Amino acid sequence: MAVADLFLPPHPQLRARLWRGFALMMGMALLWLVPVNLGLLGSPWPLALVWAAAGWARSGPRLVPALLIALAGLWLDLITGGPLFAWAFTGLTAYGLTLIQQRVFGKLPHGVLQGLASGGFAFAGGAFLALLRGDVSALPGLILPCLLAGVLFGTLETLYSLDEERDTR
Repeated sequence: MAVADLFLPPHPQLRARLWRGFALMMGMALLWLVPVNLGLLGSPWPLALVWAAAGWARSGPRLVPALLIALAGLWLDLITGGPLFAWAFTGLTAYGLTLIQQRVFGKLPHGVLQGLASGGFAFAGGAFLALLRGDVSALPGLILPCLLAGVLFGTLETLYSLDEERDTR
């Protein structure tokens, strides 16, 4: 991997897919403002951050996708009224732990499995923040949205894939 590839994907089609994925993630975050309640499933919209973390980490570590996840996390913090850097930390935790998981165990063969792993990593980041704040009451409400985001990632994987081995259309 060349030094320039540590910042952005090398192919223009993959860079375009990165920016489309970022725009989709930011747009999905706006759905948080819509009063939709899926009962126990909560709202999966903020966890579009997990979709980006799972998809973008599959191509290896890069600086720009990590920065975009952090920016989207800050955007979510502002929209949801949560503490600053909470969603950014959660997204970067999912991204970083997905990179580590792939290095240790290899890429998971199916998008749903990768999404569930990244959703679990996002939950771990959220749980860590909740423990730091001393507020664990929000944790049960985060479990099902993380699982839902992981399952939905299987169908949305191609929107976020920056993998050169895949079709680069």
